[in-house]
Amino acid sequence: MSITTWDTDGLMSDDELLRVVEEAFAASPLGRVSWPDPNPERMPDEETYSRVTDPGRFQVLLGRLDAWVTALEQLGAASAERNVSIEWAERAGGRSWRVDRLVPVGDGTMPLVVGRMSHEDVLDTGVFLGCGEPVIEIERFPDCGCDACDSGSQDLLDHLDRYLLSIVTGQFRLLNRGSQIVVTLADGGGGARGLPERLNAEDVLADPTGWQEFTGQAWLPSSR
Repeated sequence: MSITTWDTDGLMSDDELLRVVEEAFAASPLGRVSWPDPNPERMPDEETYSRVTDPGRFQVLLGRLDAWVTALEQLGAASAERNVSIEWAERAGGRSWRVDRLVPVGDGTMPLVVGRMSHEDVLDTGVFLGCGEPVIEIERFPDCGCDACDSGSQDLLDHLDRYLLSIVTGQFRLLNRGSQIVVTLADGGGGARGLPERLNAEDVLADPTGWQEFTGQAWLPSSR
């Protein structure tokens, strides 16, 4: 497979980076896998909440993840360490069958743990991202694999791209305190989990005193 190469002494925009990822994804058999949103009105039948009709369809996420790894390696931005052993922080462990680590080459950058999930006896049914040591889970994709929560393949890929693009461009931020997590992304999105009712993400971001923070510089020079 051959994809666009880039002189990393130059500058790369977000759109150019995503175009390189798209080229790598299109070269993969999984790049041809797609399905529409089966619940565009967000009014699924009750029985679909406990049903996973085809967990193998989520293998498309592994194709997208592999495209990102291929692109970043060929651009000289990172190298992949395969089948690594890691120590999990809270809320992690017990869901993956293989874990890799992406190590960016630049100073001040944040290494990224990427894992492959399984569903019963079906491998490659999802992806999770993590950072730190011990490893803190950033997000998993899909966040729920039931039929009711299925929003189509493109929404899944866009969700994964948002996180990876934020990390690679140095616009990602994670605050951690025990089982409490707050994440912000480049587009202003993100999320939180484990926060008590009296505390919201905005308060934490405004005053992160006492919180452990994970962020990093861009993996590639940017023209943004």
